[in-house]
Amino acid sequence: MTFAWTRSTPEYNMSEPTSPARAFDLIVLCGPPGVGKLTVARELRQLTTYALFHNHLVVDAVGSLFPFGSRPFNELRESLWLQILSRAARESIGGAIFTYAFDRTVDPRLMFKLQSTVDGEGCRVSWVDLACDDSVLRYRIAHADRARYGKMSSFTRFQELRREGSFPRIEYPTPPLFIDTTHRAPADVAADVVDRLGLARIALSLSDHENTKE
Repeated sequence: MTFAWTRSTPEYNMSEPTSPARAFDLIVLCGPPGVGKLTVARELRQLTTYALFHNHLVVDAVGSLFPFGSRPFNELRESLWLQILSRAARESIGGAIFTYAFDRTVDPRLMFKLQSTVDGEGCRVSWVDLACDDSVLRYRIAHADRARYGKMSSFTRFQELRREGSFPRIEYPTPPLFIDTTHRAPADVAADVVDRLGLARIALSLSDHENTKE
């Protein structure tokens, strides 16, 4: 069976001047471990076809050479994050989803640096702050998939680090979209993000589907 896909386009009020079209949409999913950043990001990718840039891709690469939290680790991690996202914006690839976990080893000004880095590239940055209640978080953090990807998989250890201040709240350049994922499916959260941010959605054309049935 063959499917035809079309991208919906926003409607414009032609009676008023329109601003230049954005060349790049950057969605930054933030939150502590276990709130569902990567899972929601994957669902967002399906809805928008935006590229998914998981922060652990850089963390794992830099961590293969330098200890976590060391000066070279911190500097290279930040530099690569910013360089990659800046280049993506400059190349106008359409859009990207970046996952970011609160971490005291990261410069607290990172979000402001990121905003400044992509400003002037026709980029809109949207911050999405995800949260989850501990009653559910304890099971999510212990999920086998987290250990497979080298993520924190002990809720007890998470609580210890949280008490020590390892996961500080961060400041955003502009107000974020707050979403509690406790009792919501990842696909539902992703759809909510798309709708509330007014993102273009990839939708199946029913007429094309009927025309391509075998």
